[in-house]
Amino acid sequence: MRYLREWALLGVAVLCMGADGNGNGGNADAAALLREFGFPIFVSLWFMWRVEKRMDRFTDSIQNLLTAVTVMAKTVDGLPAPRPPTHPPHA
Repeated sequence: MRYLREWALLGVAVLCMGADGNGNGGNADAAALLREFGFPIFVSLWFMWRVEKRMDRFTDSIQNLLTAVTVMAKTVDGLPAPRPPTHPPHA
């Protein structure tokens, strides 16, 4: 999960914004923020994780297709050219 670190830093920054000037963390504010945004953040992270797994599978499939097309192109290049007909067509 590439973006987990960025999401975690964003979460810490949001929680730190709730701290007052005396150095006390706003626990009630943090709990309210977690209650308010916890589920949407969880769902967003879950969807990002699913999409990333799916993109990895698509990337592997595209690499396999590229390999197959390359092998087929090399095979076709190695075939002899078709011979022209030796007899003229009958009219």
